[in-house]
Amino acid sequence: MKNILLPLAALGLLLPLHAEDYKIPKKDPVFTLSFPDKWTVTHADESVDGVTEDKSIELYAQTDDADSIEDSVKAAIDYLTKAGVKIKADSQKEHNSEVHGMKLSGLNWDATDEDGACRVSLSFIDIGDDQAITLLYWGSEEASKKHSKELDSIIGSMKVVKAKAEKKDDKEEEKEDGDEKEEK
Repeated sequence: MKNILLPLAALGLLLPLHAEDYKIPKKDPVFTLSFPDKWTVTHADESVDGVTEDKSIELYAQTDDADSIEDSVKAAIDYLTKAGVKIKADSQKEHNSEVHGMKLSGLNWDATDEDGACRVSLSFIDIGDDQAITLLYWGSEEASKKHSKELDSIIGSMKVVKAKAEKKDDKEEEKEDGDEKEEK
């Protein structure tokens, strides 16, 4: 038995350990996200913000209604400006891909912060029902490489959940379907 537990324990030490799944929003969550234990995490009612132990990367996540994406871009740029990040507007590039089978689109910029050159990424993940997950990230290229496994594990931990209102609708439809079958 000890021969099996020792390798399993060693394997556990090699994997990033996550403290908890953060529900966004806290009430009627739309998605969850986990951060490695060593990250400093601020979990507000509508968002979660994680910073690496060495403060070289920040990743912020929240939900948005599809109609407010333009407002989200403006709010993100305002947030970055207040945090001392200077975006080079002429460096803006669009990016598109998929995460967990969902469409991801966004903008990348070259920027500078108090530590020097950095990269900013603002991404929107379409989760349907006119909702999106907004991810705002910034950090240097060196920090991105250093923390790449942690960043991959954070994105890998993301799970979309149904809002309670949708679950109620589904249960009501199932009950109605059941009632119809009983009548026949």
